[in-house]
Amino acid sequence: MRVWDEVHQKVYVLDSRSGLLNNFVFAILEDDNGVLWASSVNGISRIEVKEEKGSYEFPVLNFNSLDGLQGGKFNVGAAMKAGDGTFYFGGVHGFNSFNPRDMAMNPSKNKPVFTRFSLFNTPVRENIPYQGNMILESPVGKTERITLKHNENFITLEFAGLNYVDPSRTYFRYKLEGFDTDWNEIVTAGEGKVTYTGLRPGSYQLIVYTANNDKVWGGDEPAVMSLIIRPPFWATPMAVGLYFVLLVALVIWMVNFFTRRTRRKMAEQRLLSERRQKEELDQMKYRFFTNVSHEFRTPLTLILMPLETWMKQGEEMIPRERLISIYNSARELLTLVNQLLDFRKLEMQGEALKPVRVNVEEFIRTIYHQFRDSTAAKNIHFVFEYEAEPLCIYLDDNKIHKVINNLLSNSLKYTPAGGEHQPGSKYPGPGRKELAENIGG
Repeated sequence: MRVWDEVHQKVYVLDSRSGLLNNFVFAILEDDNGVLWASSVNGISRIEVKEEKGSYEFPVLNFNSLDGLQGGKFNVGAAMKAGDGTFYFGGVHGFNSFNPRDMAMNPSKNKPVFTRFSLFNTPVRENIPYQGNMILESPVGKTERITLKHNENFITLEFAGLNYVDPSRTYFRYKLEGFDTDWNEIVTAGEGKVTYTGLRPGSYQLIVYTANNDKVWGGDEPAVMSLIIRPPFWATPMAVGLYFVLLVALVIWMVNFFTRRTRRKMAEQRLLSERRQKEELDQMKYRFFTNVSHEFRTPLTLILMPLETWMKQGEEMIPRERLISIYNSARELLTLVNQLLDFRKLEMQGEALKPVRVNVEEFIRTIYHQFRDSTAAKNIHFVFEYEAEPLCIYLDDNKIHKVINNLLSNSLKYTPAGGEHQPGSKYPGPGRKELAENIGG
């Protein structure tokens, strides 16, 4: 059945989902009040036209054999309205006549009551725990709020319309606020039942209206039941707050972690840069000392070669002992230059001990001859006396030579001109600081 709205250019479709007994309508009559009466297979439907906010609604009230109509279907087009307003509808078993003005409607307005509450299809009784949880402390009809656990979300509520005139046609309209978006309407034989599954934690309100057999609704007196499904402990506000604190702590830790890692990388890069700069500086020093050392070796070689020739020829123009002293000093200087060339190797690998067999008397006497000219220039009495038996020991001649050479150099430096050092005598020597500087230098 379709209704055309000429003003708003809109079509309304009425079928069994709208409340009609059947989707096939055989005849339609309109009474003096503008109410439509439509016959179909199973009876006659009363269709009221109501306009609200520019739109139309079509409340439907159905009549069947329980209301005195003939059984079976009505015939197509078999309907007539008499002059006094009486309707005639013909069917396979005869016809029915009635005047809409003479029909008495049931004016009672009832308020529904809740009769039963079930969890997972198991009825819950008052003052009887359900799996250790006391849900109902009074009958469900006197209960305004039910509190459930998060896993108690398969619920069924039953209610009665208290229609004592004709309970076989009791209408209910219900809506679960917080879950349903539209109203749901059902017709029962007196009791209604709704079931909801998988409800999420939260607060809900089930609102139920009822209407009698003439579909007179209860107005402003619905039955209301509040349902509260508590969240699990991991979804409570305290747990959410704890999650937030942990999240903030994690963010802070990650920020600190990445900050420390960035700083560590920057420090490593800085150390690497400093190491590279130091290596470059060392290379520069190495090249500088290498160049200088090579410059030293050339004149030293030129000095040593004629000295060796004179010493072999035994010339008497220069005393041999002085030639030997000059030669030894030049050789020592050449050794130092060679050591200077190898300083890079010493820095990387350290300095190794190289002991050789040395005659103590000859070793010290060689050093003594190197200082004779210097002591003679300052008129210092400087003699070498050795009364022990010949002694040969193993030592690093280079290092011991440096030690003795340093001691004699300091003695020569702090002995006044014309002085003579005797065993047990005291002379104005350097202080601890000056001695340490000379030894270290």
